[in-house]
Amino acid sequence: MFSVKFSTLLVSICTAILSFIGVSCSNEEEMYGTPTADFEVKGIVTSESDNAPVCDAIIKVLPDMSDEYDIMVFSKTVTDERGNYSTTGTIFPLSSVKVACVPINSDLHPDTVVVKLEYIKYSDNSEPWYEDKAKVEVNFCLKQDKL
Repeated sequence: MFSVKFSTLLVSICTAILSFIGVSCSNEEEMYGTPTADFEVKGIVTSESDNAPVCDAIIKVLPDMSDEYDIMVFSKTVTDERGNYSTTGTIFPLSSVKVACVPINSDLHPDTVVVKLEYIKYSDNSEPWYEDKAKVEVNFCLKQDKL
């Protein structure tokens, strides 16, 4: 009776220790994690009427199935005084994202575009879950809102 309880206890302790240190009975290499990739979106925002740069326009990078007011935003920035912007982020490797441009000037109409992301190897990163970086240029030419 004592030897059965001791044997069961010993097996339980050994199992717990082996589980804790991560020993496996498999010869295959296990990989755990989530794929990630970096992106960079840059461009310029101008007004269609006079081709002037639009400063302080809000640029959002969103999932391509959302609208420009969605709360899930991958990255957000504003344009400078020359209408230029650049934003980066790290995401699950998606095939496309939506880029939204919302000007603070109420005379200009917001615009969105869905862009395809192509991941290009820019580094010698050997992490198996890293998909490298996608670089995209998106320029906006905003139309006047009709009154």
